[in-house]
Amino acid sequence: MLKRKESNVHNDLTFLEGMGLLELKESKNHVRKAPVVDYDALHITVPLTA
Repeated sequence: MLKRKESNVHNDLTFLEGMGLLELKESKNHVRKAPVVDYDALHITVPLTA
């Protein structure tokens, strides 16, 4: 849908998993892993001063 290489998507998901934002769990067919999140919202605070 986004016309991105599968390897780039994999790298992004691995990075997000490493940051603790999602977990990659084996799917029912045990062939692929699916991203899973345990929350409904994410609040990000960005400081505007140095």
